[in-house]
Amino acid sequence: MVCLVLNNYILINCYFPKINNDSDLAVVQSIFSEIESIVALYPDAKLILGGDLNTDFNIKSNASSFFITMMNNLSLISCHKLFTCDVNYTYCHESLQHFSYIDYFLVSTSVSKDILNYRVLELPDNLSDHNPISIAINVVLDYILKPITCIQHDNKGSSSNIEYQPSLRWDHAKLADYYDCTRSLLQPIYDELTSDYYQCILSHSYCCNSVDLECKSNYSSAYRVHHKVQCNESTCHCCCTLNDCTDLGHNKHCEYNYESIVKRIESIYSNVVNSLHKAAQVNTPVKRINFFKYWWNQELYQLKQASIDTHKQWVHANRPKQGIVYEK
Repeated sequence: MVCLVLNNYILINCYFPKINNDSDLAVVQSIFSEIESIVALYPDAKLILGGDLNTDFNIKSNASSFFITMMNNLSLISCHKLFTCDVNYTYCHESLQHFSYIDYFLVSTSVSKDILNYRVLELPDNLSDHNPISIAINVVLDYILKPITCIQHDNKGSSSNIEYQPSLRWDHAKLADYYDCTRSLLQPIYDELTSDYYQCILSHSYCCNSVDLECKSNYSSAYRVHHKVQCNESTCHCCCTLNDCTDLGHNKHCEYNYESIVKRIESIYSNVVNSLHKAAQVNTPVKRINFFKYWWNQELYQLKQASIDTHKQWVHANRPKQGIVYEK
């Protein structure tokens, strides 16, 4: 069992043994006991449980009755009850032509309204005897690049924490879309920095009072910029610093200006960083190291495409279980 707590969601991937005897039932009960203990640690969190349950809910049995009871205790609902699928099995034994529905997504009833889609996938490049299942869910998560800690359990009952450090994979990013997104987000900041007000600040032809966001001099900053009031060199302290200024009145004014400038710089910096984060969130995948297949090449891509085309022909022929199309 692998458990991941993300914001107010508990994500659990789990394998349940098939219940053939009391010993198997005891193992399944212990797994559910551990799930209940995890849920108790996060009482306000919503649970999403997915995996191979090795039990067909469509067939009435002691095993299916036990799972339904546990689902009721945890206030869970199966996603296959929320949506209809074209594929009505998740496990296939080719040689015996045995098909069953034993893989599920179980979610808290409070999450069911946020489920956008549920599918059983028949993929041409799937080499497993199980069909993958997928759900689409509407959630809002904090976008923070920080290590993700997973709790991994083995068959012996021991557990260990595995920490993954996610990273932005720029080699798989949609760079053109990223550039366009950053342009639209950063353009307003650039326009502000190139406005007359900031040009006045950057030039040395106007008095330092122009920097003041709420100027206490005879002329406000906006007035000075608009009317281009020149610096009075006889009384200007533009060249002095906060530490060596001998004019006590101007020293206090310099301090006020300094704090205003720092706040403004921090604000601009935060806006730039947030804009870059938003653009990356939309256009750049965040994956752990070694997630992508570095050994993938053009030959493998062509073989995969040929397999996909053959699978499409099989689906178009109404998924025969024997004959030329099936054997091909």
